Amino acid sequence: MKKESTSQLQKIESIILIVLFWAGILLPLIDNAFNIDPAPELVEKRRPAEKPVFRWQWSTIKEYPRAFVDYYRDHLGFRDSLIRWYNWFHIICLKTSPIYK
Repeated sequence: MKKESTSQLQKIESIILIVLFWAGILLPLIDNAFNIDPAPELVEKRRPAEKPVFRWQWSTIKEYPRAFVDYYRDHLGFRDSLIRWYNWFHIICLKTSPIYK
């Protein structure tokens, strides 16, 4: 009897872990598509990268992957919330500055 309840609990824990894993992967993509992140935009001292335009020219094809990575880093879904949570964790929990010098 005890073994059944333990295996049932492990099954539930596994399902929860799988759901959290998929949510972590899919939520940024969903936010990119539907802009559901409630956090206000961060004020940064630089302009975010613009979406690169793909053209069938060798110079554009060669530079496109790097330009798209720069764009995606600036426009990742829930980016502003993740930065705020990261800063909060460092300030409140670790009692350190989140800014590296």
